Amino acid sequence: MIEIHVSETFGGDIEGNGVVRFLQAVRPDRTASFVGIERVTGRIGDRHGTFLLQDAGTLEGKTVSCEWFVIPDSGTGMPPAPGTKTKSVTPDAKSDRK
Repeated sequence: MIEIHVSETFGGDIEGNGVVRFLQAVRPDRTASFVGIERVTGRIGDRHGTFLLQDAGTLEGKTVSCEWFVIPDSGTGMPPAPGTKTKSVTPDAKSDRK
């Protein structure tokens, strides 16, 4: 098991920055599963503040697939953003969660 720290920039409906701490379990075939909590600081429309995302996903080859959602009642100054989002990216791609 390894711990990974990542910084991200968000664009689109959410403008801002995120800092996430992941725990990752690597299997003998070099695939992996991970979980994390991310603090996002930014803007949704004219509202500014912070909220937390809960992330979970897998790494297979060079493809990272993940699912995340806003942790209820974790925001300050932001409207709630219900729902779960999914995304697949390659490690070379800049994260631009939308």
